[in-house]
Amino acid sequence: MAQNTIGRQNVYMEIATLENIYHFGIALRDFFQRAYLDLIFPLGVRVNLLSKLFYRKPGCCLMNRHNWLDVGRRLASGEIEELSLSNNKLVSPSCGDDPAVVAALRGPKGFPYCANGVELSIRRDLIGDNMGVFQERLLEITLDTFKSLKAVSGYITIDNMQAGMRSASPFEQRLKLDYQKVSWNFRNNFRGAYWGNILSTEHIKKLGGLEKVKSKAPAYRIAEMGHGDSNAVFIQLSPGMDMVSPRQLEELQQYLQPILPGTGKERKFQPFGWRVINR
Repeated sequence: MAQNTIGRQNVYMEIATLENIYHFGIALRDFFQRAYLDLIFPLGVRVNLLSKLFYRKPGCCLMNRHNWLDVGRRLASGEIEELSLSNNKLVSPSCGDDPAVVAALRGPKGFPYCANGVELSIRRDLIGDNMGVFQERLLEITLDTFKSLKAVSGYITIDNMQAGMRSASPFEQRLKLDYQKVSWNFRNNFRGAYWGNILSTEHIKKLGGLEKVKSKAPAYRIAEMGHGDSNAVFIQLSPGMDMVSPRQLEELQQYLQPILPGTGKERKFQPFGWRVINR
């Protein structure tokens, strides 16, 4: 039986692209700006801007209009190599309490063969009873950013995942898969089964095509997304993130089995009921 651990859980979103993320400076600027204004600022959390220009030492400053105008301009013009927003000055559990809020850019530094992307984690208890409005804004930002980054996968969940750590997904962790070894194949393999799932062209093909996915996938809502010259589809498991049941996750994971990573015994169905939070 899943336990009520909302106070220790994060709403977590990740989008992965196999493109060079530094080619999407304007999209990155828009993502961080919207994440702050629409999701973080309404929570009343004071956050820092942690940034690093190419070939420079990292710097930290308070997130405010003046500082953001400079950082946002540099981000849009492709001058920034690393960027995160966090209520801590370091995005690391070693700095004390886990950060309550993190929005992070995942570039290729140190991991040249890994997928690039963006992440966001916000502690669930900070959102309180405003989950409906928060969820609507998060979905809009996620789907828009997925298109802008020409992404190959994306997902939204409530879990103990923390942005900025370059972690494998909950499903990949369960199979003990190394992010560096699996991320290059995100175009073909999906990341698991979650409340919100964005499948791209190759995933859809392996599941029998767009119309078949729209008619067969077990979900509360399935939405086709315009994605440049490619297809993408968003699969939403339940009306609200707090409403996901173990059975829903199990059914979706079984359906997604053809596009999940792993071979042999690893590919056998493994339920994820223990990841669900009951209120």
